[in-house]
Amino acid sequence: LQALPLRGRVIAQCSANSGLAQLLQTWLPRWGLEYKRLETDDSLLGHSLDVLISDCPDCLMGLRPSIGTPILLVTAYGSFLEPELARRLSPLRQLARPLSRNQLYQALKHVLEHTAIAPSSASDTTGEQRNTRVLLVEDNPVNQLVAKGLLQ
Repeated sequence: LQALPLRGRVIAQCSANSGLAQLLQTWLPRWGLEYKRLETDDSLLGHSLDVLISDCPDCLMGLRPSIGTPILLVTAYGSFLEPELARRLSPLRQLARPLSRNQLYQALKHVLEHTAIAPSSASDTTGEQRNTRVLLVEDNPVNQLVAKGLLQ
């Protein structure tokens, strides 16, 4: 089953050897998106883009005043930005690693179909937790401890 093509120009601001860069290089052209990767210290001035994807929250703080483009921030394992910081970077959508192809596709589709992303829910932009119940079954004691740590 093929995903419907998307239209837009995407710039990713991440290091060349990051897993994110490799995933984006593979997936985005297949979805019909123009893709360009910049190093985290490269300037975005002079580049035309519809969405910026970054894995570097610190890099975004200096950029936000100069670009109004929606941002997809890929964070490490659910370590979302504090609510106030997320508001300052708005329009912002945060995705947590590990990142699935479908998550990325749906987020890009949403961003590209809406000229500006208003925060759709607290958990999308701020990382606030909802009352979610999770059943995790793991027979290995070490994995049980790791899973508990990730879920707390």
